[in-house]
Amino acid sequence: DKKAVAGAASAAVGGADGKDDATGGGADKDKAADKKGSSKAEPGRDNLIVIHVCDENRGINRDFTCRKDVLLSEMAYFRSYLNGSESCEDIDISVHCDIQIFQWLIKYLNEPETPPPLDTTNVISILISSQFLKMQKLVDLCLQFACANVNEILKMPIDLNCLNQDLLTKLSEMLSVDDLEEINDRKDKLLSRIYMRKLEALFTHEGNVMERCCYCGKLFASKDRCKTVCPKAKIFIDFHGNVIAEHAPSRASSWDVNKFLLSLRARKLSWSDIYWRVWGLMATMDCSVCGLTFSASELAHCSYCPNAPIFRSGQNAGVYPCCSAPAVRVDTGAANRTRRGCCASNHVIDPANKA
Repeated sequence: DKKAVAGAASAAVGGADGKDDATGGGADKDKAADKKGSSKAEPGRDNLIVIHVCDENRGINRDFTCRKDVLLSEMAYFRSYLNGSESCEDIDISVHCDIQIFQWLIKYLNEPETPPPLDTTNVISILISSQFLKMQKLVDLCLQFACANVNEILKMPIDLNCLNQDLLTKLSEMLSVDDLEEINDRKDKLLSRIYMRKLEALFTHEGNVMERCCYCGKLFASKDRCKTVCPKAKIFIDFHGNVIAEHAPSRASSWDVNKFLLSLRARKLSWSDIYWRVWGLMATMDCSVCGLTFSASELAHCSYCPNAPIFRSGQNAGVYPCCSAPAVRVDTGAANRTRRGCCASNHVIDPANKA
């Protein structure tokens, strides 16, 4: 269960003044003296901290020991409780956690040369507990293992809803879109939430602000406004003599990117489909055939006419015989940049000029 897996730990620093500690036990002066005497007899014992673990699921209580310096360096969660106390006898720690998981964690701390193995049955529980206890090295190790064995983990009867936003974000950063395409998640335990994180990351990149053109209604990323051509834009000439026909963002308050994403969800599109739909609008490339910059969603829209235009002698205007579309010998506007042919094929991506 989530409570046992998450390891809802509680820690308390008790005094050696005979008051009840966090586990409800008292410490009288005679017992304290016996403990001090025994610690002198056994070197290093005074550096050991006893951790009382309560597994409410199984109804088991067990004590574990760990050196104070190791606990402070590896489990950052306890630093605020232990830094102010010099003697280990002044410290009492109680943790509510799965016994087997905490036993694994203590063995990992006490035996760094031969740590216990991770496997698909325990990695998620250890990942969540190690994040709670702020064991960053172990968190990274669990994430790497989970990414390498994600299909096997998804087959296990594990509720992955216990993964918080921070862990999901780290998983999405470590898993490429190619990796996600190889994941078999029939019950959708994880995949949709990873694609949601991917989508959020896509919008955080500089210039990836989604706009809608007020002339043609096409969606585009703000970073591509000067690269792509709008077939209905107002044409002007820049200082270098280049013909400019740019998209212009709509000022209408009725269009909003959040509403756009919600409309895609309302159409029953999965988060995977939505991610690729948005990526296709934002990723731009150059075509070596038509010379235009196009978005990935328009890969199959390289327009052309199969026949050469026919011109009358001495005239600038002509016509394409295949579709009767007008043609010009010398284009002083943006006709050639915005003209749509009667046929279409795939753009040929120019690898030297990928946007």
